[in-house]
Amino acid sequence: MNRINLRLVQLALAVLLTAGISRAESTTAVKIGGTGFGLELMRIMAKDYQQNQPKVAIIVFPSLGSSGGIKALLAGELDLAISSRPLRQEEQGQALQGSELFKTPFVFITNSAVGKGSITTRELEQIYSGRLLSWPDGSRIRVVLRPRTETDTEIVRGLSPGMNAAVSAAMAHPGMILSITDQENLETMEKTPGALGGGTLAQILSEQRRVVILKLNGQKPSVEALQDGSYTLAKTLYLMTRKETSAATRQFISFIHSGKGQEIMAAYGNLVKPALGPGHE
Repeated sequence: MNRINLRLVQLALAVLLTAGISRAESTTAVKIGGTGFGLELMRIMAKDYQQNQPKVAIIVFPSLGSSGGIKALLAGELDLAISSRPLRQEEQGQALQGSELFKTPFVFITNSAVGKGSITTRELEQIYSGRLLSWPDGSRIRVVLRPRTETDTEIVRGLSPGMNAAVSAAMAHPGMILSITDQENLETMEKTPGALGGGTLAQILSEQRRVVILKLNGQKPSVEALQDGSYTLAKTLYLMTRKETSAATRQFISFIHSGKGQEIMAAYGNLVKPALGPGHE
């Protein structure tokens, strides 16, 4: 059984358990899952929403990945999916709809003990290719990779032609650290001495992760820098649902796109797109 199918089985079991709890408490459940970097932000928004909607249980599942979340949405096991990629053409034809929620800076990060505050593209090329093995204090650099098809890997490859080649070299090197989910990635960064990798400002802030965000080529990653174009690395979060969905789901989507919802998203390092989302006319 592959990883996505296993996750879907686990999700289905969890849905059965939570459905029983919801019925017993006379609540309505809205189930959310998908890419890891937006999950904690969904939990934060759900907590705020439920203060005024106590009869609605917003259930946010552990990371399924973008494709896993979309498959679970198609299977009826989720009401909302969050994804780091837009819907593919074949998915759009299966009664799904989606919209962009926000962009957040994609950042290079280190373990908190590394003692480095900035990095250049040239240094990254040397590190990922294996030509630079130590930090300035002599400690070993431990590169944390993501899967080949992961959006993060595509972003890192796109930094420069040299970086594309360097990532390929790192992928081919035996014994490299590979983190599958966004949560596993930041957990690995926190606990691994000398670790270097990538992540999103939104996840780091919302999960309060203890890592160091590096300046890139002298530019500090920020929403303002992303907006004015001085910092260009970004990851997008998309919100998706079925075209025919529950009233409770539509109401939560409306909250996400409301002034309060946009305020919450902006507070955690996101450049919010002021657009109507799925379920809106």
